[in-house]
Amino acid sequence: MATKNTFKFQFIPLFISILTTQAVGIASAYFTLPEVEGWYRTIAKPPITPPDWAFAPVWTAIYLLTGISAYIVWERRDGSLAYKTVSIVYALQLLINFLWAFIFFGMHQIFGGMIDTVLLWLAVLLNMICFYKFNRVAGWLLLPYLLWVSFSVVLSVWLLQLNQ
Repeated sequence: MATKNTFKFQFIPLFISILTTQAVGIASAYFTLPEVEGWYRTIAKPPITPPDWAFAPVWTAIYLLTGISAYIVWERRDGSLAYKTVSIVYALQLLINFLWAFIFFGMHQIFGGMIDTVLLWLAVLLNMICFYKFNRVAGWLLLPYLLWVSFSVVLSVWLLQLNQ
């Protein structure tokens, strides 16, 4: 899709790309952190639920890879409809990602969180496919994100079953 074959590393755009994805995590923490010791402790959780301390490093790594992936695609931008589309898909998956924390932790909505997680899985898959069309590495860098969200879908469904 992209016609640009040269790659010139640019630190500041890479930094901004990574910072953008990390900002989603930081903004999500606004809703998450106050509820971990409160409401979240009161709900039943599946035995496969990771320990609380595991979420921050996993998401930090996922956001780092996502930011690098987005930078690679940005570097190959060409002003085409395909690039505009991939930009919208990318922004949409970031929004859906952020909304999960608001819905699940902020509103205490287990069902809504599960729906958001399924939508996030679809958005990440679409994002991965779109990025892959621009650059294979950019697409594959989203695989850990897709795998983690796949696991999150399982957790979300199980959480809903346990807390109905």
